[in-house]
Amino acid sequence: MSSSVPTLRDGDSLNATFGSRSSEILDSETTPPSPAQVRSYTIDLRTNRANASQPILLESDPLNFWSDPNQMPNGADNLPPLSNWTWWIETGQGVNDTSNWTVDPTDTYLERPTTWTDQNYTVFGVSDPTLYVNVTPSETDGAHATGGGFVLNAVGYPDSVPTGLAYEEMAASLHPSLVRFTLLQAGAFTGWDSATHQPTLSFTGLDRLFDLAEETGGAVVLSLPAGNWGDGNSVPSGTPLMSSPEFDFHGLLGYLMTPAAMYALVRQIENHTIANSESVLYWSIGNEVPINSTAEAAAFSRVVNAAARAVHAGLPNDLVGSDDMMSPTYLGTFARDTTGVGFLSFHWYQSWGICVNATGSYCPPAGAPNGTPTPKLFAHPAYRATTGTYPPGTAQWDWYNATGNWLPVINTETNLAAYGGPGSATSATGTDPRIPDLVGAAWLGSTLVDSSNQNLSALTYFALSSSANLTGTPTYAHGGFGFGMTNTTSTGAITYFAPYYVMKLWDQYLPQGSSGLSLTDTGNGTVRAFAVIDSGGVNVALVSRVGVPVSVRLSVLGHFGLKQLDLLDSSSYAESYNASSGSTTLVRSGVSINYDPQSDTVNFPGYGFAVAQFVPSGLAGNGSSGGNGTGNTSTGGLGLTSGSGVHANPNGTIGVGLGGTGSGGAGDSGTGTGGGSSASPGGPTGTPGPNRTGATPSPPPTGGVPAILTRAVHSREVTVLAVGALVGFVAAVAAAVAAGRAPRRRAR
Repeated sequence: MSSSVPTLRDGDSLNATFGSRSSEILDSETTPPSPAQVRSYTIDLRTNRANASQPILLESDPLNFWSDPNQMPNGADNLPPLSNWTWWIETGQGVNDTSNWTVDPTDTYLERPTTWTDQNYTVFGVSDPTLYVNVTPSETDGAHATGGGFVLNAVGYPDSVPTGLAYEEMAASLHPSLVRFTLLQAGAFTGWDSATHQPTLSFTGLDRLFDLAEETGGAVVLSLPAGNWGDGNSVPSGTPLMSSPEFDFHGLLGYLMTPAAMYALVRQIENHTIANSESVLYWSIGNEVPINSTAEAAAFSRVVNAAARAVHAGLPNDLVGSDDMMSPTYLGTFARDTTGVGFLSFHWYQSWGICVNATGSYCPPAGAPNGTPTPKLFAHPAYRATTGTYPPGTAQWDWYNATGNWLPVINTETNLAAYGGPGSATSATGTDPRIPDLVGAAWLGSTLVDSSNQNLSALTYFALSSSANLTGTPTYAHGGFGFGMTNTTSTGAITYFAPYYVMKLWDQYLPQGSSGLSLTDTGNGTVRAFAVIDSGGVNVALVSRVGVPVSVRLSVLGHFGLKQLDLLDSSSYAESYNASSGSTTLVRSGVSINYDPQSDTVNFPGYGFAVAQFVPSGLAGNGSSGGNGTGNTSTGGLGLTSGSGVHANPNGTIGVGLGGTGSGGAGDSGTGTGGGSSASPGGPTGTPGPNRTGATPSPPPTGGVPAILTRAVHSREVTVLAVGALVGFVAAVAAAVAAGRAPRRRAR
């Protein structure tokens, strides 16, 4: 088209003068109320004075309308690029008009040359792409698997942790790399003795949190208050404070503790942990301290230095840091003014705000401050465009260039959205409904993959369990159940949300520090993939980040076969909204597992997460006398039929298996290198390199007890089972092998 031809875009209008009279042509779009497999929308052109001799270029963005931004509760779907769609267009009279349309060079818009007249078109589209992920086991890509973890912060329960053995077993089943909790949530800091110049402390609640962390095997991140303005920075009256500067956190005003007071506080806590063999790996000073000037950064540096001196007086190998030192503005100040810092950290919440209309009802995400639409959440890798903080790798290099020290970076608080939490100014609004569902699961899976590629040592999800449900909020009716991966009632009943399964699969099959393997994919952002070698096999994590079906063909170079596929998608997890009752219920919650996949293709109906386990050819197979059992000799898998036995693992570990009738077979023969994985190269300091992961990771869990609670009944049949029906059974098996766990307390 000539550059003089005007372009008419979605929702716009054009004005022109024909002879002595003006004319306007309007473009409007209509989308059906909810997406189907065949998605469509209508373009309607109307003019008050037609002129068929006036050419125009009609231009439309189909993904914008096919995504259905007004659907409840999640708003717009993230969709594959236009090149992955089959599309066709009909006129208002039902005539196929597809041949008159083309795709623009950016693969974004559909264009049609037309004229200044009334017109109507319906744009149809179907997307079910087949994508390819190819893994090369002999080549690493310089990345390492980020360790997963969680924050203990279920407000409303004693010490912010629900009680009961089932809760402890649930937490332990995740095998987290990190567990974060705060001094304040346990009520440990109770006062200040002005005569002795020492804090008064109560350790009962804090010890309970340490015990729970010990049960999980995760390293502890202990968050300490830095001042008296709240938001995790509350100290008792009488605690010595600096007279300046004054800190302002969204209207919460206060002052930093004096360095002497911080030193005294840390020494008392440290002495208690040593006496009780309690272990802290990361001592985090302050929570989201609002640094807004060089003077504030300098003052906070003195407090951090005091904490570091106190920690290293008794525990020279523990790491001291803060979640507030990665600011592009003040990182240089902290690098210059602090000593003894052993890690950098930050908090990451990608969506901002929640949409609530004038009548107080929840509405789909529509952009900050009304919530970030899902396509924007997946528009780029995590951390690339953080607000107020450097990405992990940039911060590491800047710190190294300034100090000569290479520090690990951890994300100590993360979730899809931070809004509506108990006790906050927005608590009455509620939390983002996408957090617990498959969108939230895909977001977490994407974040773990991106974190691994960006040299992040570990992250902690906020939080392990939600607080008591705020049933009166606008979002609760639509699935805004809270921030947690789980929810626990006052009677101890546990509900498992979709992100729980992502974290469980990741920490089980992609242990912290595992070397990332070289891979290629054709997903163009539709999928994310990360692969590692673990126990002699290749485990591939896959994330489907779109709301339409997608198939992923996996290929592992060399002699490897797909032995098991763990799949979280809409067939295993679903929530349902009941308009008449105005409430959302969890219809099914679990993971489907296929022990004997007949194809290397993973089929996602939409958003989802999967782990595919490949083993060297000849090592996979069921026990020789295990009947129809699904215990697999290469990992000691768990079957659900009668009979029992122990299968030998060719890679050097023993796994529990349940066979069919009769006892379990002896397992395939073979030799191996032993279970577990080696620690990641390097430590918290030293020479940087592209494959550094920072602190030495915790060892992965050993033994054959699987972490997932839902299993396929037959080796060639994928069956989803309710979580609750298997909790007691899996717990019993876990107890049988608990004695085989490695000690979790660090030697002093």
